[in-house]
Amino acid sequence: MENNNKSISTGEIATGCKHCRKGAKAVLFLTGICDQNCYYCPISKKRKNKDKTWINEKLVKTPKDVFIEIENMNATGTGITGGEPLLKQKKLFKYIKTLKNRYGGDHHIHLYTSKPPKTKTIKKLSKHGLDEIRYHIKNLNLQPYLKPIKQSTKHMETGIEIPAIPNKTREIQKIINQTHQHIDFYNLNEFEYSETNYNKIKQKNHKPIGETTHAIKNSRETATKIINQNQNKPIHFCTSNYKDSIQLRKRLQRTAKQKAKPYDEITKDGTLIRAIITGKPPKQTKKILKTQYNVPKNKIGQHKQKTETAWWIADQIHIELQTKHQLKTDIIEIYPTSNRFQVQKIPLNKKENKNKKEK
Repeated sequence: MENNNKSISTGEIATGCKHCRKGAKAVLFLTGICDQNCYYCPISKKRKNKDKTWINEKLVKTPKDVFIEIENMNATGTGITGGEPLLKQKKLFKYIKTLKNRYGGDHHIHLYTSKPPKTKTIKKLSKHGLDEIRYHIKNLNLQPYLKPIKQSTKHMETGIEIPAIPNKTREIQKIINQTHQHIDFYNLNEFEYSETNYNKIKQKNHKPIGETTHAIKNSRETATKIINQNQNKPIHFCTSNYKDSIQLRKRLQRTAKQKAKPYDEITKDGTLIRAIITGKPPKQTKKILKTQYNVPKNKIGQHKQKTETAWWIADQIHIELQTKHQLKTDIIEIYPTSNRFQVQKIPLNKKENKNKKEK
């Protein structure tokens, strides 16, 4: 089955993936500490080898940060990743239990790990409420994982998730042959480069498809061969484009519905369009907008030292704001996330500006 030409699967996909497809899974990055040293590890410099926790794009300082982010996107589940989460078992068990207690049994939790856990660890994970475990087979060496896989299937949905490394069809097929009686699903991820793994991937003679994607050549071909050879097994190939254009977009759409201000416009991609006004302290700017331009209170906001309002309001008054009050006005498009990633910024300070954002 092919999904929007971005994701290919045979059979039933993992329960966790069903939540991801809806953009409904929060990502809890438990720790950047890891002892596996995979050459293709894509984790950013900001997170790699640092014992810090993140929920989506937000650095976690207290458990409350996790709850706020989950509720901001109306998440129906949480995926726990790293680093290697099993190196921080006390924290891992605590978060699984806390999330289940707060959001109930239907809040689906899955875990990624490259570390073969002991039987007692698997039982503890299950006891605390873990629904699904995904094993990343380091160096495609299955042997250390055989016993944990067999034990996991007794307690939770169990899968294998590995990158579709170019020209590793034989090794991947061998893993499938040895585990298919115990595995609920296989996930193959398109092989990608990042800032941190590019040099090591290049040393292995892997090359990017092109300048507009981080995907590596022949990864899709490897995954396609595996799928064609295993039509009767539950295999899902998740492409780089699918993660960006479908999963991320749907997560942003969900978050935007929860976080949009009365003065925001929500785009079809789930981003927010608003105007920002700078040049005076927000308290003064707010007074000007209210008293001289009759801008309703609910159409005015503040972020740090910037005053915010609806872009269509700013579009009508920006010239006078500049000439009469020495205020600078810009229209911005941002992600509805904690880091407020800025997609674009359009100045409205010149009368001749022809790049106004279409409503």
